[in-house]
Amino acid sequence: MIAQLNGLQVAHKVLEMSRKHHKEPNKDEPVKTLPKIWDFSLIIGAILIAWGFSIWMRYDWVELAQKNPTTQWEGHYLPTTHDSYLFASVISQSAKKNPTKEGIKSLPHVADSGAITLFGLLLVKYMGVNVHDVITYMPIFAAGLLAVPMVLLGRLYGSTFLGFAAAMLAVSGTSYFNRTCAGYYDTDMFSVTIPAMILFFLLKAHKEQSVLSLAAGALGIFFFPFFYNSGAPIGAAAGISFIGLRLLLWVINRNKIEPEEVQFTLIATTLLCLSIAFCPWTVGVNWVIDPIKPWGGLVVLIAMISGAVFLTKNQNFDCSRVIKFAACIAAIVLVLMPGPVKTIALRPLVYMPGVNVQNPTSTQAVADKPLAYKNVMETIVEAKTSGWGELMQRISGSSWACALAICGYILLLCLYPEFIVSVPFVGIGLFAHWGGHRFTVHAVPIAAFAVAFLPIGLFELWQRIQVGGKNPGSIKAKSNKGINSDTKTFKYELMSIWPAYVAMGLLTLILLRSNMLHAEGRSSVLSTVLSNQEVSLIDDLRKASVPGDYVHTWWDWGSAIWHHAERNVLTTPV
Repeated sequence: MIAQLNGLQVAHKVLEMSRKHHKEPNKDEPVKTLPKIWDFSLIIGAILIAWGFSIWMRYDWVELAQKNPTTQWEGHYLPTTHDSYLFASVISQSAKKNPTKEGIKSLPHVADSGAITLFGLLLVKYMGVNVHDVITYMPIFAAGLLAVPMVLLGRLYGSTFLGFAAAMLAVSGTSYFNRTCAGYYDTDMFSVTIPAMILFFLLKAHKEQSVLSLAAGALGIFFFPFFYNSGAPIGAAAGISFIGLRLLLWVINRNKIEPEEVQFTLIATTLLCLSIAFCPWTVGVNWVIDPIKPWGGLVVLIAMISGAVFLTKNQNFDCSRVIKFAACIAAIVLVLMPGPVKTIALRPLVYMPGVNVQNPTSTQAVADKPLAYKNVMETIVEAKTSGWGELMQRISGSSWACALAICGYILLLCLYPEFIVSVPFVGIGLFAHWGGHRFTVHAVPIAAFAVAFLPIGLFELWQRIQVGGKNPGSIKAKSNKGINSDTKTFKYELMSIWPAYVAMGLLTLILLRSNMLHAEGRSSVLSTVLSNQEVSLIDDLRKASVPGDYVHTWWDWGSAIWHHAERNVLTTPV
């Protein structure tokens, strides 16, 4: 039960006990550091348990595949999605010690996809791991890292147990599990975890007026495209939401806002505008063909972060003009480099049904019957549009669970308006109704946190109503504070909050059971893209041909030819 108390409360209890036994307690007494060690241990323990749970769920497929020879080739498991073949072919060709002179035409450079292929190359070429093992096991171990930001978010808002419950639900979420299961070597391992970390750092920066947390969030936005090529609009949406929140609070509270808050808002505008403007430069290929861009952007960003830290720690001179000037320059830079902001609206159009690409030359050649090329996105299963019921099921496991998550999210926004920074992730999840159910994965962690928060949020609301009745005006917490903001007023004593924790635990167990059943069913039917008999046929093609020959295939299947036959294809998968 002690684990349910946050670090500040435990520290408060220890201090009270020390005062009873010592009239003048020494500030250097080690007893005061014990609660911090205990709190840190709880956080690490919660992360490790949620991470281990994620690994255990995904490893189930490996145990099933052991009994199915068709999923294995040369003692290793085969990929379970086409994109894994693309990355595997790039990694294996780049890791060759003596590559052929001909090479494979149109094969992407190992840096084109950024972290996913570069990390794979590091494991295969420099650590001797078989490429098939990287493809199979990397998602199993990497998916659970989503537990880190989820636990930290819960701790930030008053409860490690809240973060733990949210982490357990997030790592096992239906859509997230589907896209990070064994053999599903794709950028979904990063495209959800990194935004969740960005969200944590931005909320922590807002709550504590911390320039270091703000810097971490800005660097997260800056590096996100290195891990996920399409990450620029997502990072930009989060950064702009944060800037908008701070500016809105500035306008609303302009008569009573403190100078430190104004200064922090200007610093946030500077760092986030620059990180958004420069983030497209960090895509993997730029680090090879045009390194001056990512390195230059990084140097500028670090210089601005260093300046912000210096100015906030040295208040001996008036730095307001410097900060205002920097914020204006950063805003101008973002206006002159609006790429990430534009893609927030333009990128979704690529996935919208009915958006066809026409070839102007063909249209002129055959004026009466112009050729209209089908949008490739419409041919992808995961780009299929989702009905609302299917969308809710993919996000939270069931319609009723998603309905509870919606209620929890509304309550979260009412109690802590700064959580509006997470709206872009929710918006991407909702876009799945039109753009394809692949997008539901981005809403999974927010829904998990919201549904876990619902019981404790109702308790918090009840506490605020009680205090508001006794002391009108105190019912609203300050916009830049969290669940611990009114510790002197809202005392989360164990005897009064335990029903909320019991309800949270029971709700989490019920939802976890649903997620686990889905994971078990998914693992039992999940097949590899190719069976070992089909791979054997492709291997025969390799033996019957020479480097430089072509194999006629279609789009995604071309990556399997690249990987197993090491031959050119007429229709490339990129």
